[in-house]
Amino acid sequence: MIPILFITPLLFAALMPLLRRKVGLQCLLVFVYALILAFAAVFFVQTGNSSFTPFLAVDELGTLFLVVMAAVLLGTTLYNFDFFRRPEERELLERAWKYNLFLLLFVVSMVGVLLSAHIGLLWVFIETSTLSSAMLVCYHPGKNSYEAAWKYIFICSIGISFAFIGIIFLSMSAVGLESSLSWDWLNANADKLNPFWLKLSMPFLLVGLGTKMGLAPMHNWLPDAHSEAPAPISATLSATLLNASLIGILRVHKILILAGLKDYSSGILIVMGFLSVFIPAVFILRAKNYKRMLAYSSVENMGIIAIGIGFGGIAMFGALLHMIGHSLVKAAFFLTSGNIYTVYHSKRIRDVRGLMHCDALSAWLWFGGAVGICAFPPFVTFVSEISIIGRM
Repeated sequence: MIPILFITPLLFAALMPLLRRKVGLQCLLVFVYALILAFAAVFFVQTGNSSFTPFLAVDELGTLFLVVMAAVLLGTTLYNFDFFRRPEERELLERAWKYNLFLLLFVVSMVGVLLSAHIGLLWVFIETSTLSSAMLVCYHPGKNSYEAAWKYIFICSIGISFAFIGIIFLSMSAVGLESSLSWDWLNANADKLNPFWLKLSMPFLLVGLGTKMGLAPMHNWLPDAHSEAPAPISATLSATLLNASLIGILRVHKILILAGLKDYSSGILIVMGFLSVFIPAVFILRAKNYKRMLAYSSVENMGIIAIGIGFGGIAMFGALLHMIGHSLVKAAFFLTSGNIYTVYHSKRIRDVRGLMHCDALSAWLWFGGAVGICAFPPFVTFVSEISIIGRM
């Protein structure tokens, strides 16, 4: 089943130039993402691990992230039925197939990240995701969107370069051993790795992967990208791209725990997590664009997840639960922001007044998202944050 997760979106990506009819095209895409969700659900309920090649494998952690990604993709695709009929999008209908082409390529890269059994392959797929998603960030032509896309490429490319250096240091920790950089080998032989090179690799890997995850202070690309990308793309990036980088950090953190360096790795994660909570809190108060405000909120929530991972124990459960809750709530938030833009034709907070009278459904959805992201009961984010705080 693993090859189907790659072959299906790749096949439809190749057919995009021929499939230009909007209604039929969107129906096919619903089928693709529903198929990915079905396979992800099957993997999730199965016990144990399975592999397709030495480089691609399914485990419990990967399937959890895969289910969340597929659910968000299916929801955003259903949203697109209405999105492409809106007046502000009609002039872009002729090249909507390009939108779906790069989205499918992005999906392939995300599936690759989540199913990578080798840290080098994970790095390749994360870099591929930058190239495909950058085209989606600047889907609406304009100076600001092009600037946001180039900023995204530039910052994330620097970040992924740091991750590559971290992989080199990680490989040096295995010098003298019959080594492999597969996750299974690294976990099984963590206690044999050279602690100096292993400790040196952690900051580079965390900075590199943390850049794509949106951790501060490497988060500068995220507010610009979200403010300029179409609403469905903002929802997709928030719930998939950030999580894909998170899974890499989780796997590296596990290696250091098995190597007896838990306090070292956890300390770095906790420091970066608190920075990611406090820094966006300053900027979010000055945000004049409601999509930028949501982007800063994503940085903060990634910081909360990093803190939970660092503390471990029940807080690790809280971090994973928070990842699920944030992915679903923030995706709904960004899709609702698309509805608000359709009504007011502005992204400025001060221009949005009387939403309850203009679009009551979007107003209630926005209110529900705000309550959920602020972790009020009975939302899952309340349980996750209580779990993290209880471990502190």
